[in-house]
Amino acid sequence: MAESVGTPASILRSEDGSVWTRLATSAVGPDGVVSFEDQRVAAGRHGYRIVVDRGGAAALENEVWIEVRALALALRGAAPNPARAAPIITFTLPSSAPAQLDVLDLVGRRVASRGVGPLGPGTHELRLTEMSALASGIYVVRLRQAGREVSRRAVIAR
Repeated sequence: MAESVGTPASILRSEDGSVWTRLATSAVGPDGVVSFEDQRVAAGRHGYRIVVDRGGAAALENEVWIEVRALALALRGAAPNPARAAPIITFTLPSSAPAQLDVLDLVGRRVASRGVGPLGPGTHELRLTEMSALASGIYVVRLRQAGREVSRRAVIAR
């Protein structure tokens, strides 16, 4: 596609191969590549096509099929662990439903909390600055969404 630099390209998606829906129009870049990120794709099998406008005639440049796995609620934990200050918590949300990230002491008291549902589905990294003020010790980081929860231990060492 290098000879098509700057020409319009349509990105299409299909669920079954028979009906194709235009998702976006982009331009062929200087490297001959068309880039697109599908922010609305759901779990399942999807086909994508790139169609380039060649002077009024549409030319199919590429077709690819991919399998998108459903996201699951996951909590990788804190890094570094142990931490001297505010650790970074890495977690995955399967939806944009309300979600809560809590830090509990070993007695079970909530010592820090943050709503994370507005971040939306996907994997996120969040620096928990609330943990900077906590005393040295072992804590439980808990992630809850839609009736499910996962937890990991985090250590603060000063």
